[in-house]
Amino acid sequence: MKGIDFKKKICKVKLLNPNLNFAQDTQLIEFRREPLTGKWICRLNLKRSLRVKQTSKEASKEKFFEVIEKSKDGCFFCHENIEKFTPMFLSNITSKGRFKVGDAWVFPNLYPFSENHAVCVISKEHFLDLNQFKPKILQDAFKASIEYISTVYRCNKKSVYPILNWNHLPPSAASIIHPHFQILVESKPTIQVKELLSKSRNYWKKYGENFWINLTKLEKNLGERFIGETGNIVWLTSFAPQGNNEVLAIFTSASNILEVDEKELAYFSEGICKILTCYHEIGIESFNMTTFSGPINQKLEYYRLNVKIISRPNFKPYYTCDCGFMERFHGEVVIETKPEDVAKKIKEKFLT
Repeated sequence: MKGIDFKKKICKVKLLNPNLNFAQDTQLIEFRREPLTGKWICRLNLKRSLRVKQTSKEASKEKFFEVIEKSKDGCFFCHENIEKFTPMFLSNITSKGRFKVGDAWVFPNLYPFSENHAVCVISKEHFLDLNQFKPKILQDAFKASIEYISTVYRCNKKSVYPILNWNHLPPSAASIIHPHFQILVESKPTIQVKELLSKSRNYWKKYGENFWINLTKLEKNLGERFIGETGNIVWLTSFAPQGNNEVLAIFTSASNILEVDEKELAYFSEGICKILTCYHEIGIESFNMTTFSGPINQKLEYYRLNVKIISRPNFKPYYTCDCGFMERFHGEVVIETKPEDVAKKIKEKFLT
């Protein structure tokens, strides 16, 4: 296929392995290049899955559910508490204060890191195992999220870059157990979206064809990473993934989120549930998901909406990761400490 190369380099590392009575061990490391951006973004050594993880001993299921049960106490996202304890939008966004579709609620993020930053509570249930999510639950949550995105754009025509995200459980950087999305609508693209748009445009100019459509055709012909299709959505595993167990969904008929109709949302929800069920079967509990949408004020011939989902380490009590969807997917870091305050605190130590 024109201009799409799945390039990788393989190097051999030799060592005397104590686990093999110090016999020589040869390990292969694959360096893989992302076919659109041309960046060497990942390296694979399958033997690393065997390494000792001293700080990651698995918690018992009893302990896991004990933590889940305790987290229900006073949970703001449980339906009996939403209207009492979650923020409301100003009247220019919605006179009702919040958006609601089925069991899904959308309201402002109490601690935003975007000019338009909302939360979508997905379900009435405080906790759902990955095989318990149903397409209808997700479809309603996606509809409510898109309604918020559309409303923000109507109120501010400069807010054209939406990001729909899902951090599930603390290892993915979720601070609250209750299943929820985070929705951002911004006036400029993230670093990653900007690059994807730029490289897709360059491909279009050079070949006169859409990179994403060509990628789906090539992957389908090769069959190595092609998973399947639901409606106009093609599901693949990424050649050069950004995370473990990464799945890539490409909307072949939409360049941005607002172009996705209700029928396609149903297909997308169905596909996500299939992935989550598979994750559950192989022992995965936590994950990150994000969308890479084109601007919602125009339909781009050279770009297609795509979504990535990756697994994260399994749940451990008393631990929340600080690396979520922005860091893992979008190349931008969310900071909770002011550099000037940190300097002030440390400076005091230098003065004593």
